[in-house]
Amino acid sequence: MTFSYCRWDPAEARPLTPSPEMLKALRRREGNPSLTFDDLDRTLGLAESRLPDSRVPTNVDASDVWLRALAADDERLRDGRTAVGQHYPGLKRGLAVDRALESPLPSVHTGILGAVPSPAAAPSSAAPSRADAAAKPSYCTAFDKPYSASALETLGACPRRFLFRHVIGAKPPDDPEYDPERWLDPMSRGGLLHKVYQHALRQARKRKISYADDAFLELALKLVEERARQARIDVPSPSDAVLAWEMDALRDDARAFAEIVRREPPPWIEVEWRFGFDDDNVKLDTPAGSVQVRGAIDRVDKQPNGLRVIDYKTGKADSYRNRQRVYNGGRRLQHVVYCEAASQSFDAPIQRMEYHYPTRRGENAVKVYDWRELQEGRELIAMLLEGVSKGWFPPTDSAKDDCRFCDYKDMCDVREGKWGVISSRYVDWSHQNKEKEELSVLRKAREWGKTR
Repeated sequence: MTFSYCRWDPAEARPLTPSPEMLKALRRREGNPSLTFDDLDRTLGLAESRLPDSRVPTNVDASDVWLRALAADDERLRDGRTAVGQHYPGLKRGLAVDRALESPLPSVHTGILGAVPSPAAAPSSAAPSRADAAAKPSYCTAFDKPYSASALETLGACPRRFLFRHVIGAKPPDDPEYDPERWLDPMSRGGLLHKVYQHALRQARKRKISYADDAFLELALKLVEERARQARIDVPSPSDAVLAWEMDALRDDARAFAEIVRREPPPWIEVEWRFGFDDDNVKLDTPAGSVQVRGAIDRVDKQPNGLRVIDYKTGKADSYRNRQRVYNGGRRLQHVVYCEAASQSFDAPIQRMEYHYPTRRGENAVKVYDWRELQEGRELIAMLLEGVSKGWFPPTDSAKDDCRFCDYKDMCDVREGKWGVISSRYVDWSHQNKEKEELSVLRKAREWGKTR
């Protein structure tokens, strides 16, 4: 028979004594009823422990080697981060990040990669050599690259996310998860509805169908069926019940679109108009230089006093309420880019930019921006790209606004606590050090438009 007991209570940080049953067992084995606990302690000898004992020089495995190297003479553990970091480079980098997030000093771990010369400030005739171009980081050519409106909005929301997606080129794996309660994800659903809206307008004009006629609604509903049939080939529905429920919702959205079009028949000149992808270079003039832009505008209308640019949104209109102002702290720049692109391409003045919500969920809401409100957007874009040229990619200062649906949550250790509270140590660092020069671009973007 073998007896054993725990010699140490880690919760109380105190030694433990053996049960009297062990002393009884010793007395019976030795045939001596007068033995005491001191005799038991001498009999038991050294205790088994994960910590090394100087009286036992043998190392059974690699753990014993490490623990012996990290133990002080009194067998207490030293701070072994330096030794461990030298042997495990991955842990060393992780410890460096941990120290960086505890320090107010900007570093590469907090997205500050170092300043580089801005190409906008260099003479136009000074062409860099191939060696110079190879030596400089790719982000130093911030004004020489084409940007989509979504890329610029990513930069305004979280420069660290912009670094991952548009500088490093890191993308999340395309590995859709099976959801028994959903057929189309929000992006696929929005793409389907955009195609329905686009083709409904085009076919109605081609067939000379009035938007007020029932035939227009029938056309939109037919397009929903056609697009959904194609979507089911790519993404099968998990069940007939889910398919029926989502199809009813899509038909309701088609009816909402018909209602908003009938309310104000669109004198459109282009739908789903793409710019900046081929030879039609569209450049946005900013105080720091010209920036090539590209994208796709859902609809361009010709009005008596100029063009009206329209973008369809299939979500709720809450994110475009007046309380977030024109630029939403640098997060909203699509209206500036689209208006400038339409004005250049069609050689006509812009009257306004409108966001339409032609779905039941969006309640056919319309958010209007007068072109005069958007004039200072060029200066905001220039400031953001100057931050890119300087190598400043700090995390956002608001986890609530920018981290909930980010593709890089795991890389920033984003966590959701009670009551839906979102937190991240990287975001905390930006918020606590927002007065630093390296965060001046982010700080000014958040204030942009408050007093303008």
